[in-house]
Amino acid sequence: MLASSAGMATHRSYPSGREARLIVPLNHRWCRKGLRFFFPYKTRLGLQIRSLRQFLRRVPSRDYFCEGPALREIKSKVGAEALHAVIRLGTPGPFRKQTVLFLNENGQEVAVAKIGSTPLSIRQVQREVEWLRRLSAEPSMRKYTPTLLADGKVADAWMVMQGVCSGAFVSSKPGFPHIRFLSAFQDLFREECPYHETQMYREMSRRFEALTPHLSQIWMERASRAFSHLDAGYADGPTTVVAAQRDFAPWNMRLRAGQLAVFDWEYASFGYLPLYDLFHFFLMPLAVRSSITFSKIKHVLGEVTRLGTLIAGSPQGCKAPSLQLLAYLLDVSLFYLESRDGLDTGDTVMDCFGQLIDQFPLWRFA
Repeated sequence: MLASSAGMATHRSYPSGREARLIVPLNHRWCRKGLRFFFPYKTRLGLQIRSLRQFLRRVPSRDYFCEGPALREIKSKVGAEALHAVIRLGTPGPFRKQTVLFLNENGQEVAVAKIGSTPLSIRQVQREVEWLRRLSAEPSMRKYTPTLLADGKVADAWMVMQGVCSGAFVSSKPGFPHIRFLSAFQDLFREECPYHETQMYREMSRRFEALTPHLSQIWMERASRAFSHLDAGYADGPTTVVAAQRDFAPWNMRLRAGQLAVFDWEYASFGYLPLYDLFHFFLMPLAVRSSITFSKIKHVLGEVTRLGTLIAGSPQGCKAPSLQLLAYLLDVSLFYLESRDGLDTGDTVMDCFGQLIDQFPLWRFA
């Protein structure tokens, strides 16, 4: 989307070098707009401090860019009002995607584009398009999701253009806006079926089978034990499953006038356990920072069980919360392992969730 340029640059990395999280316009006003849109205050402050330190150390920056043909093509799909672009860099790996915020001449957000350029990230972007179309057809869900504006191939990548979900960043404590969203979402796609016929079980089994030649002995034994616990726990009777957003975290939502808007739908799926999204909301922000203590996992189990009873629908959704938590931990861990071709070291989330899976006999009756 951008080409390296020193003389005719329109953008630069922010901060510079390996710490870069954004590609921002050289104009400080548009840079600040992008920072405010993508990051809450504390994260924003940290990035500003890093950038200031680089300036004071006189760290030379060679990370200057000009708009390339691909970015100009994407801007053309928004229209003439898309004058400025701020690009958020995705996490490196096979699922990496870039997110582009377009601003008009007054600095107002007009559209957001998500671009995938690897085979897996392209498939994820296409899945998001499918879900946005599906949800836009449901009157009860339109107010919760961004508007699909356009999608299609751009150079060797795939792009989805969406309306902007404006509003305040969401705190780490879910409330009634979250429950109203989950009630509406789950009510559309609730069903009962044997556990071994659920999409969640099939997807975990597929990943585990594909990863088997690459997994360490520790993860082979860990995943096998988790599957055994789940097989035994769900052996009798049908299981209630719903659709899950599967990236239901505070950074993927905004709150405006008491109304929750949820974006990043590329991981959504049918046939998942009802407490999955609530566990993700509580645990992912903790796991990316540090380990999770036994007392904390007991607290999360209690909170998720309490909130789960408030979600409209079948009371069976809160059945066996410890088993639902184990299934969530295994599903996320296998996803991370797949994205790293079985490499199980150097990732905070996998280390944290792996330890929690090992501790299941201790907290299952907490």
